[in-house]
Amino acid sequence: MVYDDEEGFENAYKLVLPSPTRFFAEEVRRAEQDLVIFGETIGGGPFSRAVLEHLKKYKVYATERAARTLRDDLAVVRGYGVEIISEDEVADKVVSLTEKETKKGKKGKAKPLRISEFNPELLPLLASFGVDTSFDAVAVAVQDHGVAPPGVSDRENRFRIIAEKVGSGAGREAGEGEGRGEGRKAGREAGREAGREAGREAGGGGGAEAEIESFAYLDAVPDNLSRMKSVFQSVKSWHKGPVLLMDTGPAAVLGSLEDERVKGVVKEKKSLICVNVGNAHTIAMSLSGSGNGSGSENGSGSGSGCRITGIFEHHTRLLARQKLSYYLKKLSDGSLTFEEVFADGGHGALTIGTGKGKTKPEIISLTGPRREKMRGLGFFSAPAGDMMMTGAVGLVKAVLKRL
Repeated sequence: MVYDDEEGFENAYKLVLPSPTRFFAEEVRRAEQDLVIFGETIGGGPFSRAVLEHLKKYKVYATERAARTLRDDLAVVRGYGVEIISEDEVADKVVSLTEKETKKGKKGKAKPLRISEFNPELLPLLASFGVDTSFDAVAVAVQDHGVAPPGVSDRENRFRIIAEKVGSGAGREAGEGEGRGEGRKAGREAGREAGREAGREAGGGGGAEAEIESFAYLDAVPDNLSRMKSVFQSVKSWHKGPVLLMDTGPAAVLGSLEDERVKGVVKEKKSLICVNVGNAHTIAMSLSGSGNGSGSENGSGSGSGCRITGIFEHHTRLLARQKLSYYLKKLSDGSLTFEEVFADGGHGALTIGTGKGKTKPEIISLTGPRREKMRGLGFFSAPAGDMMMTGAVGLVKAVLKRL
């Protein structure tokens, strides 16, 4: 989305394309030779699966940054059979072919594949349609589990990061003890305790309710968020102005608040639940409208006007409509626990406040590419009239609030 604050969301330029991980996964599947993968750390998923399948027949070389797409622990990546190489070794692994050899169908020793979340060719494409690409700010959303300490799983670590944002530091305090256990079992228990402790401290009445915008990072990204850090560095290589990074789930929740029906609830200071049913993950936030969300004549808002009173995240493939309904009811009354969601294969949950007896939500908003499977649990939100732009709208709102 290219947003101009003088034009608003309705007149923003929009483009919907396949995710980089799907695009590069197809590149891997088409390659019938060894691969040299370099570039940035991108989203895994389809790309990682394609690489692991490729390893059954061919060799795969990868630089450290690119290899972290598969796993942050490079020892695990080596265990898959990937050979980690330096940036200087990339050219040595690729045998160039003459034009004549290429026409005869010969293939080089290894095919180079540069991976990146951002395709710089988009800039001249936009410019060719007269779009001004001298942006004041650039905002990108990616999901990042974070670099987990030894013995701590990705989903345990991800919820610790969520708890830090929502629990006003509770997750950070709990996280300090993650690496103190000995061995993998102790590490796992420490990671689970991080989430439980965050939930206890934030949910015990002492934690401050956070705003959704707290999930955004402006002009700085923690080193433990390797994917976000890689995207940040990539964008900074061509954009010298402000750069904002945000997790995809919270960005979508924030964007859904731009729906006119949701706006009314927020202004009336009532409670609501916003759900993003993503391709891989589903996140739900219970929110308390503060009535402070400001809007301009063009329809944009400079803040969410909401405080987070509860949150949970799960894997979409493990959620049926009935199960999600059950979780949403427990989220709304404050009885949903980290242990229950984690034991079910999810990332975790926490609530802010005194626990049971919370106000029933006035509305439940559903967005995300898999929301159809949850039809009937709430209404389908469409900020700026386009569900596919929900996350982009959230990014714009975060930029307007932070800048």
